[in-house]
Amino acid sequence: MTGFYPSGKLKYCWLTGDREVQGMACAGSGMFSGKSEVDFYEDGKLKSCKLAKDYGSLKAGEQFAQSR
Repeated sequence: MTGFYPSGKLKYCWLTGDREVQGMACAGSGMFSGKSEVDFYEDGKLKSCKLAKDYGSLKAGEQFAQSR
């Protein structure tokens, strides 16, 4: 599933499996793992995702959010 900004640029998507997105290990979404969309800023920069692996002080499964 995907969503787009009015400009046509990608706003969010749900991954079918764990994937690296712009250097971040983002968790996939499935029937048993729950919904975990990957969000992007309109310029294409990663905004947030559920982590597939530990990152700094955040643990796998926690939400990573990148501010502007």
